[in-house]
Amino acid sequence: MSNYIGIIVAVVLAFLILRTVGRIMFKVIGLFILMGLATFFLLFWNGGILKSSETQLTALDLRAQYCDESGDAIKCECIVEPLYAEIEAKYSPEQIEAMKDKKLQTIRVVLQALSARKTEIKACLAENDASGKWKEFVEDLGKQGLGEDLKQNLRGLLE
Repeated sequence: MSNYIGIIVAVVLAFLILRTVGRIMFKVIGLFILMGLATFFLLFWNGGILKSSETQLTALDLRAQYCDESGDAIKCECIVEPLYAEIEAKYSPEQIEAMKDKKLQTIRVVLQALSARKTEIKACLAENDASGKWKEFVEDLGKQGLGEDLKQNLRGLLE
């Protein structure tokens, strides 16, 4: 009789242990599935973080953004065109094209060009009574994912 009670207790304990371990394993497996889905969406869905560098600032994007029909004519004339004049004076078309893939180099070149043409940009904005356009330009660049340090550099550039 005591053998039967021992077997019943062992079976009940084994059932309780397996049930508890099963619940834990179900949660762990579910967690791994969620992490896998999150990784998939971050890496591959709509380009994800793999294409995030393509949405960043490149020197060639500014002209397309500001100097087409829907762009801001004052920003184009006073900020973007002097910027391009400086970049095109310093670099060949091949070098500019090669910069497209090098975000940090592009940002450095844009900052140098803006700094070099600072007085021209200030004068043009003042002449068009559009000093607030610089702040809008900096905010537009901030929306493109530039770091806070770079935005501070841009803000201070014309002050």
